[in-house]
Amino acid sequence: MAGRRGTHLDAETHLVSTGTGLSITSEAVGQWYKRPGVTFVPIRDLPPCSVALAWRPQRTGLVAELAAVANEVRAKIAGT
Repeated sequence: MAGRRGTHLDAETHLVSTGTGLSITSEAVGQWYKRPGVTFVPIRDLPPCSVALAWRPQRTGLVAELAAVANEVRAKIAGT
């Protein structure tokens, strides 16, 4: 089935909200990016997926701080 594609998250959810799109996305989008006309339904029979943090080789202090926070969150989740 061919159709229109959203080039970014806002465009993607707009297509869904107007009934011209369908999207499989992360659970976090459903929690943090609510939009009228869009319902997020978990797909229970799929295994969990991994998320990775990636950045260009030019590390900055802000990227290092973000990576540290991401590692803290990952460690907390792994410990539960």
